[in-house]
Amino acid sequence: MNVHHLDNLVWVWNVNAPGGNAGPIEDYYPGSHFADVVTLDVYGEFKQEYYTSMIALAGGKPIALAEVGGLPSPEVLERQPRWTYFMTWSEFIQRGNSLDLANAVFHAPQALNRDDPRLAGPMAAIRKATAERTGGKPEADPVSPGATVETKALLARLIAASGEGVLSGQENSLTSPSESTKAVVAATGRQPAIYGAELSPIGESVASLALARQALVKEALSAHDRGAAVSLSWRAQLPTGGAPPEAHSQLTDYEWNDLLTPGSTLNKRWIEQVDEIAETLKQFQNAGVG
Repeated sequence: MNVHHLDNLVWVWNVNAPGGNAGPIEDYYPGSHFADVVTLDVYGEFKQEYYTSMIALAGGKPIALAEVGGLPSPEVLERQPRWTYFMTWSEFIQRGNSLDLANAVFHAPQALNRDDPRLAGPMAAIRKATAERTGGKPEADPVSPGATVETKALLARLIAASGEGVLSGQENSLTSPSESTKAVVAATGRQPAIYGAELSPIGESVASLALARQALVKEALSAHDRGAAVSLSWRAQLPTGGAPPEAHSQLTDYEWNDLLTPGSTLNKRWIEQVDEIAETLKQFQNAGVG
């Protein structure tokens, strides 16, 4: 900010709800002169003590729920009225919430939705100003001055999706490489502008990982041919053995040292995983998918 003289930034500080051996929220706060908005991640109960701590910490600044799994119910929002916004993390909106709860929350008097009459005027003004500035044509102008041709093409594709597709956050998996995309189409009537896929075997074991990945690659390339951008994620298996790591899985200091030692058992396992996933990614490179 001091180097580039940026004056249009809103700084959001975030912390996870206390758990395990973590100390109180205030122990992690860098100070009010470093944050404009103070936010909390909650994957569980919306305890009143969390809310009270955030109010005290913020000192009058906005507070928000940066990530949640289960939605804060209308009763929670009634007891905790100063949450400025909340965001449900990806597939948790379906996996962790009933349709009745989602409808109740999104139509609660405390909630603002995109089509809310109270937002109609401001949103119309923003769209009008944007159209005037760009001559009616959205700009594909990345903020990075050295953006590659592929980056500019991807941004242009996402901009062009407005009104034609839906920028969904679905995550297709090895076990069902098209089901999440189909669910988006069924719910919205539009093809998603992004085909998201997880390349790791999550949950149930996959009998033949190579065949499963090949099926997913085929589906992803097909989605790309239909105009979708392809977004891939990969969570490596712990080189000590077992399934892809969950949020709190971690190596010990000794295991990290072994992993980073060339020629060690863990180092070899790690390199094997990277080489294996690289073969999958080469298929996208060969198909011209950046």
